[in-house]
Amino acid sequence: MFGRRLSKGIVMRKYVLAAVAVVGFAASAQAVTIPAGTAGFVWTTTPTVDTAAGTFAGNPIVTTAATGGFAGVSGPGTSSGTLSFSNVIGTTLDETLANFLTFGDFSFSVSKVTTQSFVNAAGSISASLYLLGTTVGGGYDPTENSVTLTFNSTGGSPFTASATLSNPPGGTIPSVPEPASWAMMLGGFGLIGLAMRRRRTDVSVKFG
Repeated sequence: MFGRRLSKGIVMRKYVLAAVAVVGFAASAQAVTIPAGTAGFVWTTTPTVDTAAGTFAGNPIVTTAATGGFAGVSGPGTSSGTLSFSNVIGTTLDETLANFLTFGDFSFSVSKVTTQSFVNAAGSISASLYLLGTTVGGGYDPTENSVTLTFNSTGGSPFTASATLSNPPGGTIPSVPEPASWAMMLGGFGLIGLAMRRRRTDVSVKFG
C-alpha cells in the first residue's frame, strides 16, 4: 500500500513539474519588443499633400532625434506610399500601409489613422495625424508604436512635415500575450488542475 501511494505521489509530482515547465516556457516565449523610446523626423523635400482627397505622399526624411530603443539611429530615411486621412477631426480610418517610415534598421507600418486637428483657413493649411502601427527591425520582434505626424502650408507655400514616433504608443494600451503564449499557459494550468484532481480523488479509506 505504501509503495502504491508513493508511486502515485511521484506521478502527481511529475504532472506539477510538467505544468510549471510549460508555464515557464510560455513566459520565455513572450515577444522581445523594442525598448521604450522616441524618434523624430522631418521631411527633407516637400511632401505631396492633397487635402481634398485626404492623402499624404511620402518623400525622403531625416532622423532628427532618437532616444531609448532607437538611440543611435540618425541620418537619412524614407517615407514610402500614400497615407489616407480624414479632414474631419476625431475620425479614425483603417489603413494598411507597410513601411511608411524607414529609418536605420527600423521600419514603421501604419494600421490606423486618426485626425487630431485640421485647419484650412485664409490660404493656410495645417493638420496633425495620429498613426497607430507596428515597428520592426533592430533584431527585435514587431512592436506596437504610434506616430504623430504634422504638416502645414502657410499662404499657399509648399508643405513642410515632421513626425515623432513613440514607443510605447501615446495613451494607455494594455499588453496582451501572444496567442501561442496564451495556449501554452492554458495548457500548463490544465496540467496543474489535473494533478490537483488526481490528488483529491486518491483517498484511502480504512474501516476498523
